[in-house]
Amino acid sequence: MQTLASCCLFLFGHSVQLEAGRVNGGEGRSEYHEWRLKCRRKHISRGDQRFEDNLLSRVCCACSTCPENPQISKPVYPTKVISLYPEVESCCTRWRRMRVIIVKMAGQDVDELFDIRTSLYIGNYQHCINEAQKLKLSNPDLKLQRDVIMYRSYIAQRKYGVVLDEINSGKSSELQAVRMYADYMSSDSRREAVVRDLDSKMSGSVDVTNSAFLLMASSIYYQEQNFDSALRTLHQSDNLECIALSVEILLKLDRVDLAKKELKRMQELDEDSILTQLAQAWFNISVGGDKYQDAYYIFQEMSDKHASTPLLLNGQAVCYMAQGRFDDAESVLQEAMDRDSNNPETLVNMIVLTQHMGKAPEVSNRYVSQLKDSHRSHPFVRDYLIKESEFDRISLNYTPSVMA
Repeated sequence: MQTLASCCLFLFGHSVQLEAGRVNGGEGRSEYHEWRLKCRRKHISRGDQRFEDNLLSRVCCACSTCPENPQISKPVYPTKVISLYPEVESCCTRWRRMRVIIVKMAGQDVDELFDIRTSLYIGNYQHCINEAQKLKLSNPDLKLQRDVIMYRSYIAQRKYGVVLDEINSGKSSELQAVRMYADYMSSDSRREAVVRDLDSKMSGSVDVTNSAFLLMASSIYYQEQNFDSALRTLHQSDNLECIALSVEILLKLDRVDLAKKELKRMQELDEDSILTQLAQAWFNISVGGDKYQDAYYIFQEMSDKHASTPLLLNGQAVCYMAQGRFDDAESVLQEAMDRDSNNPETLVNMIVLTQHMGKAPEVSNRYVSQLKDSHRSHPFVRDYLIKESEFDRISLNYTPSVMA
């Protein structure tokens, strides 16, 4: 049973969130204190008494099973526990994570777009749209970023008409890039013209600081299976989301070595970003072995902390299937189906799962038919249709003939 314990402290006028997440079963109290004492011995031996007094003795105040339940009365000293004390991270092999997040008080560099940006990344699109419409922003740059995030959520929901109707020629170049992607996704007949226009733009001078354009352009090339052009487009940017897409493409190409380098870049830029964590999960799945469980913990932690979205549930299901835990995968995928019965990734994983579980052919055929009806341009469907056509063509060579 996954549990998540958390508490709020204050550090020099800032709100601090301490989190400790269980990763396996057993008695929470004994497991927690075993980890805590291990950390205690390490740091006391190093003479870090202030670290010990101000942090480790107070982490367990968040643990509901702790008999001490100490009161928080003094500020915590370190602001970046993991980076300042890497030994703590190495002690967390039986725990998903323990980290300190500094959230500055209102009026001091608060990331007003954090919630909607996170919702976009984890696939909680409707929440992203709802919250974006509530935001009252005075900074024009933040307004632009909000609109980019909101319209991308509409595209993810396949509501292309909203984007095409609301973004006109007078809007900014960032929003024009989003409109270009919506135009591409909205109609198969428009794709060739959009790609041709994009190639023309890429052959000229490109503003590498316009990360929205780079993302939308590379997303179009990704859909076209033109991974070389996508990577060349993304390579020009140090934007975290651009690097994350590079990691995804490199893993798809089975270039784990290059993906590892890009992941390291992300960790250097922002180790705590949800994008970096997602990229780490993708990387762990590609590496395999014991890393499947590590990837599962990342997806599970995000679900506990934010929301269980089809994107995160599919990630968990993939980890389960890779470990041969098909019953668990079925349970998770069924939850994903309950949340969005037409999600293409869920349908693809359901097809794979039914094959592994040896279910009747008509079960998987239903999911295949649903995919063909609703997501005919999906890469899986396009590849499936090509193979289906090839099979039919080759099978004609083996048509039985009647001998006279």
